[in-house]
Amino acid sequence: MHPQLIHVPLYVMALLAGGIMGLSVVGRSRPRTLLIAGFAGALIGFGISFTQPWGQQRLPIQSYGTMMLIGFLSGVYVSARRSEQIGVEKKHCMDIGVYGVAIGLAGARILHIVSNWHEFTPFLETGFSTARVIKMFKIWEAGLDFFGAFVTVIPFTYWYSRRYNIPALPMVDMACPALILGQAFGRVGCFLFGCCYGKTCDLPWKVQFPPDSPPYDHQLRVGEIAEGALLSAPVHPTQLYAAIGCLLTFSFLYAYWPRRPYDGFILSLLLIMTGSLRFFEELLRNDVPPTFASIPWLTNAHFFALGAVVTGILMMLYFRQHRTLFKPAFCTAGA
Repeated sequence: MHPQLIHVPLYVMALLAGGIMGLSVVGRSRPRTLLIAGFAGALIGFGISFTQPWGQQRLPIQSYGTMMLIGFLSGVYVSARRSEQIGVEKKHCMDIGVYGVAIGLAGARILHIVSNWHEFTPFLETGFSTARVIKMFKIWEAGLDFFGAFVTVIPFTYWYSRRYNIPALPMVDMACPALILGQAFGRVGCFLFGCCYGKTCDLPWKVQFPPDSPPYDHQLRVGEIAEGALLSAPVHPTQLYAAIGCLLTFSFLYAYWPRRPYDGFILSLLLIMTGSLRFFEELLRNDVPPTFASIPWLTNAHFFALGAVVTGILMMLYFRQHRTLFKPAFCTAGA
């Protein structure tokens, strides 16, 4: 568990911010002008902050947010790499990525809050809790549900495409592998933070978490470990299971995209594959309460997963019946 990767001095952040501001001032210019402006801005930012006491303070870089950033950049890259094959300018991939991250984070957080309302409800027996309201916005402490991101990002991508006269369904198909690639990095962030942990096990690849981690606190609360234990009881690394599953799903969808028989096929496959993976992953997770006391292994995510699989099958049948495969008048050969 490494919730904080490194601590960066603020003068380094000021250096980077100065460089970015220098580049933004000159806008689109010659490479030499950009280089000079960026260097000058970085030098000014460094000079102002390095000699100040506040510039020596260190800013913690959160592992969860870092993994999300890597996932975002990776997703935009793989989408932009192929965008011209359906006649779409690469800038649209960046726009969809930037707005999609904000919308997806909101959707993922809202679904997580709703699914775990017992942890977030501000209406307590002792009165109204402002701290719990504030907690709802602390996304850097993890707590995002992929299905919440999925049901917001995909419709947004479709709407954006229609808004800018981009082939909407082909664009969604192309974006699907990027979405699940971002999820893979997000799951690594979950592992580093300690959330989305698994049930206890004794397998060779079992993992243990230190005090103040979500699995440690849970096991201490339910009596699975004693007060003062050095580590949590061994658990399944369900976050890594999910990350591997997402990477395999991405690899398959990305490789199959050029061979898709009709538009909407990749989207349908994504729903079926991610729903199936999440259903089995949920059997090994231990961080969510059961939905029904009479079925202790059944959680809300099981219903979302089954819904995704059924929706994917129905969509595949629909798109197959209305079989179309968009091909622009011109296209750029690519990966």
